[in-house]
Amino acid sequence: MMPTIAKSIDNDKLLKRASKISIEEVEAIKQDILRDVEVKSRLREFGDVVDDAMIDRGICVLDEYRRMLREDPYHEPRLIIASDNFQVTYAQRKEIAPLMNKPQWKRRLDLSMMSLDNQQATLESYDRPLERLQAIGEVERIVNDYEDNKRITGIWLHGRNGNGKSRLMCALGNKLNKDKLAGVTMVNLSMLINELYAELKRNSDSGNFQRRIKHLKFVDVLIIDEIGAENLTDWVMDSVLFEILETRNNQNKLTLFTSNLTKQDYYNRLLNANSRYGAEAREARAKRIMTRIDALTKEVHLGGGNRREAH
Repeated sequence: MMPTIAKSIDNDKLLKRASKISIEEVEAIKQDILRDVEVKSRLREFGDVVDDAMIDRGICVLDEYRRMLREDPYHEPRLIIASDNFQVTYAQRKEIAPLMNKPQWKRRLDLSMMSLDNQQATLESYDRPLERLQAIGEVERIVNDYEDNKRITGIWLHGRNGNGKSRLMCALGNKLNKDKLAGVTMVNLSMLINELYAELKRNSDSGNFQRRIKHLKFVDVLIIDEIGAENLTDWVMDSVLFEILETRNNQNKLTLFTSNLTKQDYYNRLLNANSRYGAEAREARAKRIMTRIDALTKEVHLGGGNRREAH
């Protein structure tokens, strides 16, 4: 049986905060709390034990209970009555217990190459017009199915420039890291390649290049942003792209991409990239890379206009 922890709610402190708004607003907040499905269900279970005075005294505890049901991914809150007052107790969720043993560094979230606005994106706040629902449905499938080391088909998310692809992937990364304790790294491919080039030029013997590549190979979730905009060279295709994708495919590591290009468009880019190799070797390499991408992802279109132009 999992340990249960009683959490004391400072009702008076919260009520003082509420005192800064009008009585009408306080009453509206109270009624909103009492309309909550989970709160109503639990109060019915208590039956005649609960009266209006107890609800008035404990309204902030009820609010804490309904919020933690949605916001705490690690614990299962339970509403109880103790000494004629409401109290919330917490037990660790069964599915989270084994994940808590994962070292903190393996649970790291790295969205640092993304804009600050996108880093804060959530699935709950992501716009849902009709043309985005298919892509959002695929993202929600990934969240529901995700388990460490379980083979899950990622997505190659393509669509117009600026239509929210990166934001949706940041929202997915935040969700997987918060709810599933997955380590998530999201990289802009052009920026990554520039950093790797610079590292090799600065000190090729430092081992930093290999450490970075190793991390990208084995991190729980890797999101490669704006693939197709990078400068394709033999080194990029052989020592970066294929190296990472081959390992991730073999290790069942969830991998996702955003691009302005379809998979066929990207295959054509690989095929026609400047290379010291002949046509036959270029074709074999392009097919080799695309075979790994196909094994890791399904192609999904994200509709909608340019969000940046709207702001």
